[in-house]
Amino acid sequence: MSSLPVHPANALSPESPYLNNSYRFDLACRQMQARLEAWRRLPMAAGGGGPRAGIILTPWLQTAVPFFALELACELRRNGCPVTLYYDTSDIGVNRNAHTGAETELLDLLVADAARDFPVVDVARSPVRQPVEPGSWQTVAYENAVWLTKGDTDARRYLDAHPQLPRLLAEHQRRVEHALDNSPGVDWMLCPGGAFGPSSVYVRVLQQRGISFNTYDSGPGKEQRDA
Repeated sequence: MSSLPVHPANALSPESPYLNNSYRFDLACRQMQARLEAWRRLPMAAGGGGPRAGIILTPWLQTAVPFFALELACELRRNGCPVTLYYDTSDIGVNRNAHTGAETELLDLLVADAARDFPVVDVARSPVRQPVEPGSWQTVAYENAVWLTKGDTDARRYLDAHPQLPRLLAEHQRRVEHALDNSPGVDWMLCPGGAFGPSSVYVRVLQQRGISFNTYDSGPGKEQRDA
Protein backbone atom coordinates (compact mmCIF):
# COMPACT_ATOMS: atom_id res chain seq x y z
CA MET A 1 0.00 0.00 0.00
CA SER A 2 1.27 3.47 -0.82
CA SER A 3 2.25 5.80 1.99
CA LEU A 4 -0.47 7.85 3.63
CA PRO A 5 -0.74 11.45 2.42
CA VAL A 6 0.47 14.42 4.42
CA HIS A 7 -2.15 17.07 5.10
CA PRO A 8 -0.40 20.42 5.70
CA ALA A 9 -3.57 21.84 7.25
CA ASN A 10 -4.10 18.86 9.52
CA ALA A 11 -2.19 20.16 12.52
CA LEU A 12 -4.36 20.88 15.54
CA SER A 13 -5.90 24.34 15.36
CA PRO A 14 -4.24 27.03 17.54
CA GLU A 15 -7.32 27.29 19.77
CA SER A 16 -7.41 23.56 20.45
CA PRO A 17 -6.90 22.61 24.11
CA TYR A 18 -4.97 19.61 22.78
CA LEU A 19 -2.35 21.72 20.99
CA ASN A 20 1.12 20.25 21.06
CA ASN A 21 3.51 21.83 18.57
CA SER A 22 5.56 18.65 18.27
CA TYR A 23 2.56 16.54 17.27
CA ARG A 24 0.91 16.20 13.88
CA PHE A 25 -1.82 13.61 13.47
CA ASP A 26 -1.19 13.09 9.76
CA LEU A 27 2.52 12.47 10.34
CA ALA A 28 1.69 10.18 13.26
CA CYS A 29 -0.53 8.14 10.91
CA ARG A 30 2.36 7.73 8.50
CA GLN A 31 4.60 6.63 11.37
CA MET A 32 1.96 4.09 12.41
CA GLN A 33 1.79 2.78 8.86
CA ALA A 34 5.55 2.24 9.00
CA ARG A 35 5.08 0.50 12.34
CA LEU A 36 2.61 -1.91 10.75
CA GLU A 37 5.25 -2.83 8.18
CA ALA A 38 7.79 -3.33 10.96
CA TRP A 39 5.41 -5.65 12.82
CA ARG A 40 4.97 -7.71 9.65
CA ARG A 41 8.70 -8.41 9.57
CA LEU A 42 8.70 -9.89 13.08
CA PRO A 43 8.39 -13.66 13.45
CA MET A 44 5.15 -14.98 14.88
CA ALA A 45 5.48 -16.54 18.32
CA ALA A 46 5.25 -20.30 18.58
CA GLY A 47 2.00 -21.83 19.74
CA GLY A 48 -1.13 -19.74 19.46
CA GLY A 49 -4.69 -20.27 20.50
CA GLY A 50 -4.79 -17.32 22.88
CA PRO A 51 -7.98 -15.52 23.91
CA ARG A 52 -9.98 -13.84 21.16
CA ALA A 53 -9.40 -10.09 21.35
CA GLY A 54 -11.49 -7.23 20.00
CA ILE A 55 -9.76 -3.88 19.48
CA ILE A 56 -11.92 -0.77 19.07
CA LEU A 57 -10.55 1.91 16.74
CA THR A 58 -12.33 5.25 16.64
CA PRO A 59 -11.45 8.93 16.03
CA TRP A 60 -10.27 10.38 19.33
CA LEU A 61 -9.47 14.10 19.08
CA GLN A 62 -6.37 13.46 16.94
CA THR A 63 -4.60 11.78 19.86
CA ALA A 64 -2.48 8.64 19.92
CA VAL A 65 -5.44 6.50 21.01
CA PRO A 66 -5.86 4.52 17.74
CA PHE A 67 -2.10 4.00 17.47
CA PHE A 68 -1.86 2.51 20.96
CA ALA A 69 -4.75 0.20 20.04
CA LEU A 70 -3.06 -0.92 16.81
CA GLU A 71 0.25 -1.54 18.57
CA LEU A 72 -1.46 -3.77 21.09
CA ALA A 73 -3.40 -5.53 18.32
CA CYS A 74 -0.11 -6.34 16.55
CA GLU A 75 1.50 -7.65 19.72
CA LEU A 76 -1.51 -9.82 20.57
CA ARG A 77 -1.59 -11.22 17.03
CA ARG A 78 2.14 -11.95 17.08
CA ASN A 79 1.64 -13.92 20.29
CA GLY A 80 -1.10 -16.08 18.83
CA CYS A 81 -4.31 -14.30 19.85
CA PRO A 82 -7.02 -14.02 17.20
CA VAL A 83 -7.65 -10.26 16.90
CA THR A 84 -10.58 -8.44 15.30
CA LEU A 85 -10.59 -4.68 14.75
CA TYR A 86 -13.88 -2.89 15.38
CA TYR A 87 -13.59 0.34 13.42
CA ASP A 88 -16.20 2.87 14.48
CA THR A 89 -16.55 6.30 12.86
CA SER A 90 -20.20 6.69 13.87
CA ASP A 91 -21.34 10.25 14.54
CA ILE A 92 -23.59 10.04 17.59
CA GLY A 93 -23.70 13.73 18.31
CA VAL A 94 -21.70 13.93 21.51
CA ASN A 95 -18.51 12.80 19.76
CA ARG A 96 -18.81 15.13 16.79
CA ASN A 97 -15.78 17.19 17.81
CA ALA A 98 -13.67 14.02 17.75
CA HIS A 99 -13.87 14.00 13.95
CA THR A 100 -11.50 16.94 13.46
CA GLY A 101 -9.54 17.90 10.36
CA ALA A 102 -8.83 14.94 8.10
CA GLU A 103 -8.71 12.56 11.06
CA THR A 104 -11.36 10.13 9.85
CA GLU A 105 -10.06 10.19 6.26
CA LEU A 106 -6.56 9.33 7.46
CA LEU A 107 -7.79 6.61 9.80
CA ASP A 108 -9.80 5.10 6.92
CA LEU A 109 -6.56 4.66 4.98
CA LEU A 110 -4.64 3.36 7.98
CA VAL A 111 -7.33 0.81 8.83
CA ALA A 112 -7.44 -0.31 5.19
CA ASP A 113 -3.73 -1.08 5.50
CA ALA A 114 -4.25 -2.89 8.83
CA ALA A 115 -6.95 -5.01 7.14
CA ARG A 116 -4.09 -6.91 5.46
CA ASP A 117 -3.45 -8.47 8.87
CA PHE A 118 -6.75 -8.34 10.75
CA PRO A 119 -10.45 -8.86 10.10
CA VAL A 120 -12.11 -5.43 10.32
CA VAL A 121 -15.72 -4.81 11.34
CA ASP A 122 -17.13 -1.48 10.16
CA VAL A 123 -19.43 -0.73 13.10
CA ALA A 124 -20.80 2.47 11.56
CA ARG A 125 -22.33 0.38 8.77
CA SER A 126 -24.09 -2.01 11.13
CA PRO A 127 -27.87 -1.78 10.83
CA VAL A 128 -30.05 -0.23 13.50
CA ARG A 129 -33.05 -2.36 14.25
CA GLN A 130 -35.53 -1.61 17.03
CA PRO A 131 -33.60 0.72 19.37
CA VAL A 132 -33.57 0.36 23.12
CA GLU A 133 -35.51 2.87 25.21
CA PRO A 134 -33.72 6.23 24.78
CA GLY A 135 -34.47 7.14 28.38
CA SER A 136 -31.93 4.56 29.52
CA TRP A 137 -29.24 6.74 27.92
CA GLN A 138 -30.32 10.06 29.41
CA THR A 139 -27.67 10.01 32.15
CA VAL A 140 -24.88 9.12 29.73
CA ALA A 141 -25.98 11.90 27.38
CA TYR A 142 -25.91 14.33 30.30
CA GLU A 143 -22.40 13.22 31.36
CA ASN A 144 -21.13 13.73 27.82
CA ALA A 145 -22.80 17.13 27.67
CA VAL A 146 -21.03 18.13 30.89
CA TRP A 147 -17.72 17.14 29.29
CA LEU A 148 -18.53 19.11 26.15
CA THR A 149 -19.70 22.27 27.90
CA LYS A 150 -17.50 22.04 31.03
CA GLY A 151 -20.37 22.64 33.43
CA ASP A 152 -23.76 21.51 34.67
CA THR A 153 -25.82 24.55 33.68
CA ASP A 154 -24.54 24.71 30.11
CA ALA A 155 -24.84 20.92 29.83
CA ARG A 156 -28.57 21.07 30.54
CA ARG A 157 -28.97 23.82 27.97
CA TYR A 158 -27.02 21.73 25.48
CA LEU A 159 -29.32 18.75 26.04
CA ASP A 160 -32.36 20.98 25.65
CA ALA A 161 -30.97 22.11 22.30
CA HIS A 162 -30.03 18.54 21.27
CA PRO A 163 -32.84 16.28 22.57
CA GLN A 164 -31.89 13.58 20.03
CA LEU A 165 -28.69 12.59 21.87
CA PRO A 166 -30.19 9.80 24.06
CA ARG A 167 -31.86 8.35 20.95
CA LEU A 168 -28.57 8.39 19.01
CA LEU A 169 -26.83 6.58 21.86
CA ALA A 170 -29.64 4.02 22.02
CA GLU A 171 -29.44 3.42 18.28
CA HIS A 172 -25.70 2.98 18.52
CA GLN A 173 -26.20 0.29 21.12
CA ARG A 174 -27.97 -1.73 18.42
CA ARG A 175 -25.09 -1.14 15.98
CA VAL A 176 -22.57 -2.41 18.50
CA GLU A 177 -24.71 -5.43 19.38
CA HIS A 178 -25.11 -6.29 15.69
CA ALA A 179 -21.37 -5.91 15.10
CA LEU A 180 -20.58 -8.31 17.93
CA ASP A 181 -23.25 -10.78 16.86
CA ASN A 182 -22.04 -10.89 13.26
CA SER A 183 -18.27 -11.03 13.67
CA PRO A 184 -15.71 -13.41 15.19
CA GLY A 185 -16.43 -13.88 18.89
CA VAL A 186 -14.37 -12.05 21.48
CA ASP A 187 -13.26 -12.97 24.98
CA TRP A 188 -11.85 -9.53 25.77
CA MET A 189 -11.98 -6.03 24.28
CA LEU A 190 -9.84 -2.92 24.42
CA CYS A 191 -11.99 0.21 24.62
CA PRO A 192 -10.83 3.84 24.57
CA GLY A 193 -12.21 6.16 27.21
CA GLY A 194 -15.18 4.43 28.75
CA ALA A 195 -17.56 7.39 29.07
CA PHE A 196 -17.00 9.72 26.12
CA GLY A 197 -18.94 9.27 22.91
CA PRO A 198 -19.33 5.74 21.55
CA SER A 199 -17.09 4.22 24.23
CA SER A 200 -19.94 4.44 26.75
CA VAL A 201 -22.04 2.26 24.46
CA TYR A 202 -19.36 -0.42 24.22
CA VAL A 203 -18.89 -0.47 27.99
CA ARG A 204 -22.60 -1.02 28.60
CA VAL A 205 -22.94 -3.74 25.95
CA LEU A 206 -19.82 -5.56 27.14
CA GLN A 207 -20.98 -5.42 30.76
CA GLN A 208 -24.38 -6.77 29.79
CA ARG A 209 -22.73 -9.66 27.95
CA GLY A 210 -20.17 -10.43 30.62
CA ILE A 211 -17.23 -9.76 28.27
CA SER A 212 -14.02 -8.58 29.92
CA PHE A 213 -12.55 -5.27 28.75
CA ASN A 214 -9.94 -2.65 29.58
CA THR A 215 -10.12 1.09 28.95
CA TYR A 216 -7.35 3.62 28.36
CA ASP A 217 -6.83 7.21 27.26
CA SER A 218 -4.14 9.39 25.72
CA GLY A 219 -3.04 12.92 25.05
CA PRO A 220 -1.45 14.16 21.79
CA GLY A 221 1.82 12.44 21.09
CA LYS A 222 1.85 10.31 24.22
CA GLU A 223 0.26 7.11 25.37
CA GLN A 224 -0.96 6.17 28.82
CA ARG A 225 -3.15 3.42 30.21
CA ASP A 226 -5.66 3.68 33.01
CA ALA A 227 -4.74 1.77 36.13
